[in-house]
Amino acid sequence: MRRNPRICPSEGSHIKTYYSSPVFANRLVGRYTVEWDTEQGLQRLAVCTRLTDFEGNHPSLRSILSIPQVLASYLERKRRPILRKPLPFLSLEAIQFLDGIVRPHMKVLEVGAGNSTLWFLSKGVELISVEHSMDWANHVQRYIDNHRSVFPAPCFQLVIKEGRHAIAFVDALRERSLDLVLVDSQNDRISRSAVVRTTRQKIVSGGWMVLDNSDHPYSWAGADVMSDCERVQFTGYALMALQVSQTSFWKVAMS
Repeated sequence: MRRNPRICPSEGSHIKTYYSSPVFANRLVGRYTVEWDTEQGLQRLAVCTRLTDFEGNHPSLRSILSIPQVLASYLERKRRPILRKPLPFLSLEAIQFLDGIVRPHMKVLEVGAGNSTLWFLSKGVELISVEHSMDWANHVQRYIDNHRSVFPAPCFQLVIKEGRHAIAFVDALRERSLDLVLVDSQNDRISRSAVVRTTRQKIVSGGWMVLDNSDHPYSWAGADVMSDCERVQFTGYALMALQVSQTSFWKVAMS
């Protein structure tokens, strides 16, 4: 199901994602229903995320072949929230592409901290992480403090903010000061589309905007902000999850 830009969620509208009845059966097959408000009225979309993303794209063959590794990471995350070898919460193809972009001393902003934070720091980047949950942020910080052999002196700022306060923080960053932005926040705490819109002008020419779950209706407006830039898109099974998702990369041109 390809989306129509005219049915993007309205600014500030409530977006509800849920399992419809029968809940157990729909949870088993990953069949979600999403509802959101628009000027044209309430919109509804149902999709089986075990098979496609929210825009109807199927996972690549490489992603299907990665299911054993995805399942292993899913089970590991049930035992520990931070993996033994931390990796971003993306499909393996998206991680490989990101790995080809990231270089030591790059200036990176991520909105939504976690395993990706540790992965970025292992690459030697200068990192700002914005996270809404104090408990989770403290857990990530303790991990860093307890693994100083891996992160001896990270150039790292961990900011705990949510909602408009998080948007105000990223809006205060200097224009053209970032090489890469990864947007992977919990959307009801920090709007992904608002982050994309606010950080677009913070990225240097030739830098990258990365939006995870760019297929979900809550990300459509953010994807539209980047529509004039070169796009690379991956649809596949994300690590630590048993669902198909989409990650989009845009190479930013000077505007």
